[in-house]
Amino acid sequence: LIKQGQTYDRIRQHQRALTTFRSIQKIDAPKLLRKEFLIQSYEQIGLSHLRQRELAKARRIFQKGLDLLGTTPKDLLWKIKLENSLAAVDLRGGDIAKAQARYQKTIKLSEEKLSERERSIITNSELGEALLTSGKAKESIPLLIKELKSAETVHHVERMATRYYLLGEA
Repeated sequence: LIKQGQTYDRIRQHQRALTTFRSIQKIDAPKLLRKEFLIQSYEQIGLSHLRQRELAKARRIFQKGLDLLGTTPKDLLWKIKLENSLAAVDLRGGDIAKAQARYQKTIKLSEEKLSERERSIITNSELGEALLTSGKAKESIPLLIKELKSAETVHHVERMATRYYLLGEA
């Protein structure tokens, strides 16, 4: 369902995408799996709103996902991903300093608490872009290179392309 919703979102059928993502919330499953489905649903709904520049809606949805989290290692991974999504909202809303602080916090947390493999799952940190946007091109280059290498490791083609573009801008 996530892939189907993402496809609808990419072809700009946003209502169909949102309906598909919301249907994930209705799947009957054991408690832990249901929680995972809810968080995935909130992440995808929030990203859809973010892509449509509906920043207040995106912020509210990402926060709903964060509110479900506890203190398990899997929850920590989701916390970092959703906090990065909130930072993306901040960045697109023009609050670059808040976005930078949030990204730096999640990077530090991931380096302290997550394995290399777990860190490779997190593909939504835009600290390099936030630094570049704030006029700190020199500081952004090492981060953008690191983000590019991380994207290459997991073959995240879209992220690789954006990092190449941002490096060209820097």
